Amino acid sequence: MVLREVPSLQAGVSAMTRRETTSSSITRECTDAGPILSITPESGLADELMDIRCWGLQPGQMVTLTAKVHTENGKYEYQASGQYRAAGDGTVKVQTDPSLGGSYQGVEPMGLLWSQQPVAEVAHKRPRLVKFDVTRPFTYTFELHDGQGGVLASKVVERTYVADYVERIPVSTGEAEGVLFLPEKREGSDPLPFIVDMKGLLMRLVVDRAALLASHGFAVFAFDYFRPRRLKTNGENVYVDSQAFLDVINFVREHPRLDADRIGVTNSCFGGTLMLHAVTRLQLPVRCMVAAGFSPLLFAQVGWKNLDGSLIEPAGPTSALFMKWKDEMDDWWLTINFQGVFDSMKCFNDALPPVGNLICPILAFRHEDDRFMPTARLTTELVKQMEEAGKGYLVDLHSLPGTGHFLECPYHAINTTSGLYDPREVTIGQTRLYYTDYGGEDITQGAKDQEFAWRKIINFFRKHLEVKEMYRNDWISD
Repeated sequence: MVLREVPSLQAGVSAMTRRETTSSSITRECTDAGPILSITPESGLADELMDIRCWGLQPGQMVTLTAKVHTENGKYEYQASGQYRAAGDGTVKVQTDPSLGGSYQGVEPMGLLWSQQPVAEVAHKRPRLVKFDVTRPFTYTFELHDGQGGVLASKVVERTYVADYVERIPVSTGEAEGVLFLPEKREGSDPLPFIVDMKGLLMRLVVDRAALLASHGFAVFAFDYFRPRRLKTNGENVYVDSQAFLDVINFVREHPRLDADRIGVTNSCFGGTLMLHAVTRLQLPVRCMVAAGFSPLLFAQVGWKNLDGSLIEPAGPTSALFMKWKDEMDDWWLTINFQGVFDSMKCFNDALPPVGNLICPILAFRHEDDRFMPTARLTTELVKQMEEAGKGYLVDLHSLPGTGHFLECPYHAINTTSGLYDPREVTIGQTRLYYTDYGGEDITQGAKDQEFAWRKIINFFRKHLEVKEMYRNDWISD
């Protein structure tokens, strides 16, 4: 196992595949209509690079580009800005020209998206920009401003998380529920490789990553594993039924377009906890696994139900694992007691997965700035255990120096703090909202991490799941 770090900021964006756009239809001279703002594509997938250009400016003119978007409920506005100086021909090319100020600096082709933050009026509420409904795009409004703040040009752009050739199919099979994203058949594509995607301990299924992965030609199942109405309970704790994972595998075996011999998994937070237990305890026929920002320890009052009906209790007491406090604004904050987690790992061996049973390659990411959970150290411990079991050769470990608890899809706004429902209270029906510091404070490096990790993930699955038909050529490395 070799630890590799994300390329430094000075490595720039030259390593990223650039979209080549045709500008012959756009006048390069100032017209009666004034400056022109061009954005290509105007409607594209969320991980597609945009080509942002301005024409018809005065040589050396200082301008500001802004982009804004609202959360899905329309309550909160996010915004980002970059300041640019026009070249001698009166143009600004965001892909190659440096931002001189604003939300980011330097050459950042997608800086107007990943640097988005809540506007000042709502920043104190710490909203989080999340894409729940992938059937509707995020709509961004871009504006070109002069030195006095006047709007010279504007453009509306759509960023979607699911390609038009991907079908969204709700699935309920045995103990398992979720959403299948199924790309249409193309020449030699079928049977399609299959990926199980499991996100964190949320009351609502988030499918942005699953939908975007499917847009690259994988069949992806967003596993809705945490539904209190169907979780087994003994009162205080709830238990995820291991049968649900076998039901997913059986679903793949019975589906005419899916390949049960080419299954991969990806996850985050508590989804990674459960998936690691499932793969190691059930000997699932999994070819490869992505592990990012999670703990191997069962806790937060969520345990495991074995096939024989026996239960694995979550580590506890939970009061030793969670810390709560009020700030000067009388807001409640919640975080995890790092030392309490490691103490529990020593005392609750049953709540840890038997990692020696792993037989598939793992692409692992260490989130170096995770301030909510000690995932960096936990990932290191996981790799150490695999090495001690003679399985270290299976791990491809990468450090993400600017990443907090969440590894978002590329170019998505990086949320350093936001609200969180205490998992202990959710499981017993309460809904108190807390704020949490997720980390990832260096969002410029975090954006580099996003790009780096997404490329690794796409090519990792392409390699180990033996993709037969290309749906997209971007993000592909030799």
